[in-house]
Amino acid sequence: MLNYFMIVSGSILIFISLSLLGRELKKSNSNAQSFNNSSDIIQYIHNMEKTLNEMNESFYEICNELEGNYSVHDKELQLMYNEIQSLKKANDNVKKVQKKMKKDLRSEINEKNESNDKENKYQKISFENHDSNNQLEKGTTTREKVKYLHKLGKSPSEIARVLNIGIGEVELFINIKK
Repeated sequence: MLNYFMIVSGSILIFISLSLLGRELKKSNSNAQSFNNSSDIIQYIHNMEKTLNEMNESFYEICNELEGNYSVHDKELQLMYNEIQSLKKANDNVKKVQKKMKKDLRSEINEKNESNDKENKYQKISFENHDSNNQLEKGTTTREKVKYLHKLGKSPSEIARVLNIGIGEVELFINIKK
């Protein structure tokens, strides 16, 4: 795109230069008739060369400026590309960390589940120890189990742990009078 712009700009400058040169030639033809001696012609040619050199310098300045702008934009694009690459690497690292965290979390959850399974076994054993008189059979309600364990002197937190229910629920059953 930038190369296309430079070519079009250069073509426009050349066209302008040629049109100015044609205008000057027309003037020179009309002025040639007014030249009386060769020194006037030489002076006129020097003026034309000076004008042409000024136009060439302007053209080269414009080209250099365009090329300078191109190199600045090229550097900016390179910096953006490098930034995108570093962001991609950072994103990959974040994904790796997330995978590791998920794996660690899963293993921690599995360990807690195993620990809970062991605790549940302990609770069943503990429950059986409290139920030596078979007062807590499977057919009895949770409320009856809570009342029975409370009569045995167990605290609400122990009852909640043994029956695997909330402490608030245990306290509610204890406070219900029926």
